[in-house]
Amino acid sequence: MTREGTTTSSDLHSRKVYRSISFALSNAAMQLLTSKDPGSRAAGEALLQAEPVGQYEHSDLEHIPYRGRLTIKLGFYAESARSAVNEHEFAVARAITAMLVGPMAPTVQISTEMLPDTWHMRRYEPGSSVNIRLHHLLTASEIVVSPELAIVLRRLRYRLGNDHNWQPQHSEDLIVWGTSKTKSWAERVSSDSSRPGRVASAVASRVGGTSAVTDWADMGANDWGAVDLESDPVRIVEVTTRTGVTVTEVDRVLAAASPWITRSPARSTATTREDRPVEVFASALEGMAKESGLAAHVDVVLCHRGGGLYPAGHTRANVTEEQREALLSAALKVRNQGVEVIFGLGHGDVSVLPAGVDEVGIYEATTPTAAAAWLVNEHISDWLVDKSIALGQSNGR
Repeated sequence: MTREGTTTSSDLHSRKVYRSISFALSNAAMQLLTSKDPGSRAAGEALLQAEPVGQYEHSDLEHIPYRGRLTIKLGFYAESARSAVNEHEFAVARAITAMLVGPMAPTVQISTEMLPDTWHMRRYEPGSSVNIRLHHLLTASEIVVSPELAIVLRRLRYRLGNDHNWQPQHSEDLIVWGTSKTKSWAERVSSDSSRPGRVASAVASRVGGTSAVTDWADMGANDWGAVDLESDPVRIVEVTTRTGVTVTEVDRVLAAASPWITRSPARSTATTREDRPVEVFASALEGMAKESGLAAHVDVVLCHRGGGLYPAGHTRANVTEEQREALLSAALKVRNQGVEVIFGLGHGDVSVLPAGVDEVGIYEATTPTAAAAWLVNEHISDWLVDKSIALGQSNGR
């Protein structure tokens, strides 16, 4: 790379340059994607399409006041992505600086260029798959056959690109990632713990209209990849009691995820009997499971209420093994329509599911607030939740 920033062939094919900057780019993109500023979010999405081309010490003519002397050059396949980064250069430079040296005013400068067709990291345009969550590409019959697959695909983030073998003729990849829970569920759905990304093979051929290999990438779920959660938010239905501080706390947590979730009007349970509080939730889920095509308008069902649950042996015991089994049976009927079910009933006094339950698509948190926080962590971003709300609570059962 020359001081004026002209690109040379050796720069384009330098693995050292790529590796030194790519980590900072991906993390800077994650940071920008969680911004409340639409321009910064657009720049973050554009960064996901960038390839590190090189770095150089720029000349006086290029220097921006109060910056350092290092320019990072990024290459783009789409002019729209390049324009977004140019328009928000300050935000991009600040995010990359934070990844390289810590939170401070930007010390680097960003320079951009369009990449030639022969660029070894080329990516193919995903066409109609851009900003589509992968489970939308499943047919209704496929969801019936494997509802667990639909649930895992809904949670996956992805990018499309060359397999980074440094030779353009190699296969293209559908690169997927998600939370640790998503990965563990993916391992079970794929029946291949070494390659959980294979769960996406059900839709890979439909992404961009070309065959693609699926690989799991070590990335955080905060990076939404080729998913636009503002135009395609996570659709939540709550099953809860009508009033109480529990509802207020859940509202507070879920409000942090707006506008990336939509909440249908809560489905109130019947009056909760003090001696049989779990039964009304099983009944509500049984009724929901009878709705045809539930997955077409619901992604997640969140069941929550306050305390007052007591196990066998307590003087006020009100949760029996029979009731646990009935609740699990009802939750599985909803899950089997491709809809995830999260429980937050009580305050850690007792589990409402049978011991040892570990079903893909069903999760029990210790409190209503923890259940809401887990939903936001898993489906949106763990940067949106105040970590203090989970202090002293386990990560569910």
